[in-house]
Parts: sequence; C-alpha cells; structure tokens
Amino acid sequence: MIPFLSKHLTRLILLPCLLLLLVLAYETTAVYYQMNDAKAILSHAHLVKATNNFVHEMQKERGMSAGFLGAKGKKFVAQLAKQRQQVDSRLQTLKQVIEQHELNELIAGELQQLMVSLNKREQIRQQVDLFAIETQDMLAYYTNNNKTVLALNAELAKQTSSKTISQQLVTLYAFSLAKEQAGIERAVLSNVFSQDEFSGSLYQRFIQLVNTQDNYTAVSQALALSNFTQEITRLLSSPQQREVERFRQSALAKNANFAIEATAWFDAATQRINQLKQTETVLLGQIQQTAQTLHFNNVINLLVYVVITLLALAITAAIYFCLRSTQQQAGAINHIIDQVISQSDLTQDIPIICQDDLGRAASNINRVLGKFRSDLLVFQQYAEQVATATQETSVAVEQSSRNLTLLKQDITSIAGAVEQMSACIQDVSNHMLDGSANVKRATEDTEKGSYAVESAVSEIQKLAEDVTSLGSTIDNLNSSVVNISGMVEVISSVSEQTNLLALNAAIEAARAGDQGRGFTVVAEEVRNLAFRTQESTEEISGNVNALQQGAKEAYNVIELGKQRAMDAVGSAENITAVLKSIVNNMRSIDTVTETVSSAANEQNYVIREINSNICRIDEQATENVVGAQQIASSANQLAEIANSMHDIVLAYKVK
Repeated sequence: MIPFLSKHLTRLILLPCLLLLLVLAYETTAVYYQMNDAKAILSHAHLVKATNNFVHEMQKERGMSAGFLGAKGKKFVAQLAKQRQQVDSRLQTLKQVIEQHELNELIAGELQQLMVSLNKREQIRQQVDLFAIETQDMLAYYTNNNKTVLALNAELAKQTSSKTISQQLVTLYAFSLAKEQAGIERAVLSNVFSQDEFSGSLYQRFIQLVNTQDNYTAVSQALALSNFTQEITRLLSSPQQREVERFRQSALAKNANFAIEATAWFDAATQRINQLKQTETVLLGQIQQTAQTLHFNNVINLLVYVVITLLALAITAAIYFCLRSTQQQAGAINHIIDQVISQSDLTQDIPIICQDDLGRAASNINRVLGKFRSDLLVFQQYAEQVATATQETSVAVEQSSRNLTLLKQDITSIAGAVEQMSACIQDVSNHMLDGSANVKRATEDTEKGSYAVESAVSEIQKLAEDVTSLGSTIDNLNSSVVNISGMVEVISSVSEQTNLLALNAAIEAARAGDQGRGFTVVAEEVRNLAFRTQESTEEISGNVNALQQGAKEAYNVIELGKQRAMDAVGSAENITAVLKSIVNNMRSIDTVTETVSSAANEQNYVIREINSNICRIDEQATENVVGAQQIASSANQLAEIANSMHDIVLAYKVK
C-alpha cells in the first residue's frame, strides 16, 4: 500500500486541491447566478416602482372621470385634462423602464397585452368627454388595467429567489390592492356625491370596497417586515385616514341629500391616497435598497470567491512544482547511486535540483563521492606500482631459483669430484704427475664454482633488496587501504546521519498530520536511499578489508622470503670462502707436488673434511632451492593478488 501511495504521491496530494478548486468553481458559479438574480431583482424593483407610479396616476384619472361623469361635466374639467397628461407621462416613463431592462417572456407578454389595452385609453377618454360611456364601464376599464399592472407584482414575487424581497413584493401587492380599492372608492363616492344619492348598486359596491380595503390592509400589515409595519400603523392613525372615515360615516348615514361637495370628498380621498402612495413609496424604497444590498453582497461574494480560487490555483501550482522538484531530486540521487552500484561509475555528480533537506543530502553525497574519487585515483596509482613491482619480483625470484638449482648441481659435481679424489688419494704417490693434472683441473673447477657462488650471492642480494622494496610498497598499499577504510567509515557515518535526518523528518511529518503525509513519503524515500548507501558502503568495506588482509599476507610472505634470502646469502658466502680455500689449497698442492706423497695421509684427512663440508653445503643449497621455489610461489601469489586488487580498483570510473 505504501509503495503505491509513494508512487502516486503527486496525484494524491493534488487530488484534494483539485477537489477544492471544483468546490470553489461550483460556489463561484452559484454566486455568479445569484448575482444575476439580484440584478434581475433590481430590474424588477425599478419596474415595480414604474408600474406603481403609473397605477397611482391611473387611479386619479379614474376618480376624476367618475366625478366628471357624475356631475355631468360641471366639475373636474380642468383637473381631468391635467391628470390625463400625468398618466401619459407616467406611461412613457414605464415604457422606457421596460426597454431598459431585460424581462422574461411571461412578464414581457403580459406587458405587451397591457400596452394593447392602454392604447384604447384615448377612445375611453373621448367617450367620457361625450358622456357616451356608463360609469361602471369606465371604472371597469381603468380597474382592469390597474389589476393587470398590479398582478405583475405578484408574478415578480413568484419569480424572485430572495425570500426577503419576495415577502416585500407580496406585501406591496396586498398594499397596492388596498390602494386600488381606495381609488375605486374615491371614484364611486365622487359619482355618488356628484349625484347626491346612491344609485343602483353603488351602496353595496361602496360597502364592499371599504371591507376589501380593510382586508388588504390587514394582510399587508401581517406580511410586512417590522420596519414597514410601523409605516402602516402610522398611516392608519393619520389625519387623512380620519378625514376619509368622516366622509364614509356621512355616506353610511343616509342614501341621499348628503350636502357634500364631490370635490371636497375627492380632495380628502386624494390626500389619503397620496398618503398611501407615500407609504407605498417607502416600501418600494425598501425593496430597491434590499435588491441593491443583495446585488452588492453577491458582487462582493463573487470577487471573494474569485480571489480565493486564484489563490487556491497558485497554491496548487506551488505544491505541484515543489513535489515535482523533490521527485526529480530523488530520481537524480537514485540514478547516480544505481550507476555507482551497477557500473562502478564515480565520474558523475548528483545535480542539485531543490534546496530542501534532500537537496542538501545530495550535495553532501557529492562531497563524499568527490573525496572517494580523489582517494581512488591515488589508490589506483599505488595498485599499479604494486602490480609492477610484484611482477618484477616474481621474475627475479624465478631467476634466482634457477641459479640456485644450477649451483646445487655444481656443488653436487664438486662433492662427487672430491669423493673421487678421496678414493684415488692412495694412488697419488704413484701417480703424482697425473695427480698434478687432476689438481689443476680441480683448481679450475673450484674457481668456476667460486665464480658461480659469487654470482649466486650477488643475485640473492639483489633478490633481498627487491623483497625489501616490495615490502615497502606493501606498507604503502596497506596505508592506502587504511585511508580507504577511514573514508568508508565517513560514508557510513553520513549514511547513518541521513537515516536519522529522514527519521526526524518522518516524525515531524507525523506531527503535522494530514498536511505532512507527502513529506512522510519523501522521508521514507530518503531512508531507503540512506539504507542503499549503507549497503554499498558495507560492500566496499568488505572489499577493502579483503584487500587489506591480502596485503598483510603478502607482506608476511615477503618478510619470510627476505629472511630466507638473507640465510641463503650467508650460506653462499660460506661456500665462497670454502671454495677460495680449496683453490688456494689446490694451488699449494700444485706447487708442493713433491711433498704430496709424504702428506698424503694428512691430505686424505683434509679431503674427508672437505667432503663433509661440501655435503653440508649441498644440503644447504637444496634448502636454498626449496626456499627460492617457495619465494617464487609466494611472489606469483602476491602478483595475482596485486593484479586482482588492480582490476577491482580499475573497475571504478573516477575520470
């Protein structure tokens, strides 16, 4: 599980970042749509304000038209003409608002139908001026248009996503209906007071309008927010409301002969409706303020989410590049270590990609590799010198062995000649002349043996000097091996410190919790790297120990060969002295041939002593030959060890 997680470390760390980015993108999109909704709500608020202003003027024209019809054209003539201009102006303003804002198909369709109906207002006005329309029909035309306009408020409340604005729009719708009923009431009583009586069903209509107003006012007060409830309460206790109540009581008291001027009622009702309009304007202002605040808050939220998303993107990119550089650094370290292990290549340094703990560890490894390269270069030189000297020593020892073999053969020949001379000593007296010739030959042979022994002594001395030089070289080699052991211990120490550093990093990452999981994996990789470095160090240490042990064995063999060579030199010098003595004796024999006969017995004794010495010399020569062969074998073995050591060192590429 852990190798799988470490292999996909980058994806695992970046996955939460990507999920966070997706969440932020989703939230940003949601806030963007909310901002658009708030913008649409703000447009709806402007539309509601324009429609309510238009309805207010329509209500006034409706009331004046009713009073005009009830008074048979005697009242409201100038006021009606001016009011119609106000209605046309508000209608033009409403059209401009509609053109400035984007509306959905349903609202746009209803407004289009409203405009078609409003285009008939000139025809209705002409009929009112000519008294060619009934009051009920005129009221129905204005009332239906007003209801259509006010119904838009209810539709806009349904389409609004904000609960607060939706509640405010519903409150406005109920309050506008109450205001609409007040406008109808104004028109009805204007007609009644103009006629000075209730005609037809106007009384029941009046009662219904008063009750409907009270109901809509109660509904709007129940739905209103706390700040608007106070406005409704203030309206219900206003002087305008009390004045309207006085006219109502007069109308309820009797059915005719009211003695009330229609214009007085119209003015009182208009003041109350204006008060309703002011209250309605307050609510419209609250709706616009709420919409603006909602739009502003959504814009701020959108900006905040955009900034947070950009920061998240920047942090994600930073985490990605940091993890990527760490992985590249670990890959570079693994690549160089693999080359050192598989190809023994020490020529390349680890590239420093990052400046964290892993980068510093790579820098320290480069320093260790550099030190190791420089020491291996010196070690290669020493190995080459040892191999060359060992090869030359082996050749010299083999030559000395051959010379000692020849010397042994010569000594054996001398021993045989001496034995033959001892056997024939009894005939010396009778064969003095022959003995003299034999003595000359013996003298010549002895001189040759002396020369051979001196040559052997010289070769053995040279061999001893070569062995001494070889021992010095072995000492230098052993010193270099000790230096390499020291470097191996340094590498092992660095590996242990790296392992401890990785362990500390893992502990700190564990303390960091989820945020440190990525660094726990990185620390584990560093520990594995330190472990592999320590294995390589132990392998090198094993090879160096084996090389040091071989050097010690070679040194012991050289010392033994040196001692035996010195012994051989001593024996050969004895032989030289003896042979010189023999030569002198032979010459004396040659000069004193006349006295040989008398001294034959004594000479026979001397010859036996010489024979005994020669036998001892022969035994020593045999031992010298065996020693030389052993030295030659040791030299060959040392040469093989030196060559193997040279091959092992050359296997490392340091240039």
